[in-house]
Amino acid sequence: MFILLCLSVFINNLQAYMYGFFKNKRIVLYDTLVQQILTLVQFGGYTLVRNSTDLFQCFGFDTQPVLIGLILFQML
Repeated sequence: MFILLCLSVFINNLQAYMYGFFKNKRIVLYDTLVQQILTLVQFGGYTLVRNSTDLFQCFGFDTQPVLIGLILFQML
């Protein structure tokens, strides 16, 4: 705990910290870290949709245009 607090003096954007002793330890995540993780998950989901040829073929597309991939991702 002391190390994390000392690092926060040098780093202005601390994203998480831990407090408590022994079995009562807790980890606190700031909402900006959660928001960054959600953005990463959304981009990862889009790449799965974009690379799925079966999904495009189910909707009747022979090619994989980027715009159609975005529309299909919104529908999911």
